[in-house]
Amino acid sequence: MQINKKCFLAVYLIFSIAKCFSEICMNENTFRNFLESNISGYKTYLSVEEFSELKTLQENYFYLLKAGETKLAENILNLSKEKYISLKNSADEKFSLQIEQTENRLKIIQKKFPDNSISKTQSEFLKLKLHFSDTKIVPPQNSVFLEIDRLYNFAMIEKIAEKYVVKKNDCLVKISEQKFGTYKKWKSIYELNKNKMPWPENPDLIYPDMILVLP
Repeated sequence: MQINKKCFLAVYLIFSIAKCFSEICMNENTFRNFLESNISGYKTYLSVEEFSELKTLQENYFYLLKAGETKLAENILNLSKEKYISLKNSADEKFSLQIEQTENRLKIIQKKFPDNSISKTQSEFLKLKLHFSDTKIVPPQNSVFLEIDRLYNFAMIEKIAEKYVVKKNDCLVKISEQKFGTYKKWKSIYELNKNKMPWPENPDLIYPDMILVLP
């Protein structure tokens, strides 16, 4: 019985050491990958001072590696690892929350717009999400979040906005003149409604019974 207890303690100790070693390696690899990646996406989620520190660390790390000073580069890695992994985790959490919020907004947008008009935006968002899932690095910022915010704001405004049902032989210039007394508002009507148009690149192609939101 005593031997079994000793064996159990030995096995437990081995597994504990292995687990700690694995976590240390994982943290080192995470941080090294972080330093060697394009981290411009983190500028949105860190303070100016934090991002500046991070860029300085990255530049020094690369400079030493390029100069062949591998040990000094590793020293920077080890001395700064805990602090900057903490910053990375904080920014990653903020980015994850933004992804979650954007997914919820997309569900609302999908109910308002035909799939073909938002398919590109959905595809860009999915690429962004998969990039983060695969690399654990916040990707460089692009316009997809802004576009989804724009569509979401339009979807919410549409609930209370004045609407116009397109009639036969209507065009945006004619609608603008009828509703506002001037043809000049046609572009505003177009901008508000282009994502629901069958051919968004052509403002003249609208169809009877289509519902337009007016500015």
